[in-house]
Amino acid sequence: MLTKLNLGKITTKKKDTLKITNINYSHPVFKNVFSKKITNFQYPRVLSYYPVIGNTSKIVSFENNMPFISQLSNSKTYFISSALNKKNSNFLNSPLIVPIFYNFGEMSLKYPKLAYRIDQENTIEIGTKVRKNEILSIAKDNISFMPLQQTYQNKVILTTKEQPLKAGFYKVLKENTKIKDLAFNYPKEESLLNFLDIDMLKKINKNSTVSSSISEVFKQINKNNEVHWLWKWFLALAFVSLLLEILILKFYTP
Repeated sequence: MLTKLNLGKITTKKKDTLKITNINYSHPVFKNVFSKKITNFQYPRVLSYYPVIGNTSKIVSFENNMPFISQLSNSKTYFISSALNKKNSNFLNSPLIVPIFYNFGEMSLKYPKLAYRIDQENTIEIGTKVRKNEILSIAKDNISFMPLQQTYQNKVILTTKEQPLKAGFYKVLKENTKIKDLAFNYPKEESLLNFLDIDMLKKINKNSTVSSSISEVFKQINKNNEVHWLWKWFLALAFVSLLLEILILKFYTP
């Protein structure tokens, strides 16, 4: 079956007691599963397994680096190379089994998003059957375009990036018949509150001061303003004194 689907080939059964030791933490199956890499967990073991050859992505591997659980040909097909019964393996008692099988099910069916972003790549799964050379299009008012699409037996995967250019509600059309509504929004990065780090600010300007109290800042500003006003009064007094001295020298004769 795997050969006919171009997913790989199962080879001869191998009898060997192997521990399951390697976890591919970067694989999407383990997304948000681990907070850190684990190195001291109890390793499950198997007594026999069936290696598979082909374009595979390792998810969990044996100690000899052969795949125990793998993803075949970047598809949604996952292969477990060993029987999971208790006579052959104790993997059913491993804490890995819960997130692995849960995420298998979650990744096999992607729910549509409430809205997609403009000016970034979006992958949209449309549940519909299309005939050969039949193309889906996305339209709104007088705007219409045909996105990149991949056709499968019961679905079509659309990929949008450069279009649409305007936010709004769009229709997915198949021969001018609406089969789905899509919403596109502009990015909201301008709403993110990213503040400058205080230590970085001090490095940029060594004369900068940092205060943890708003009231103290205003008090200091008022004090600085009072000092400036005093200097103005002294300067005005100096001008008046100079003027008086000039008048005295001009009009007063002993």
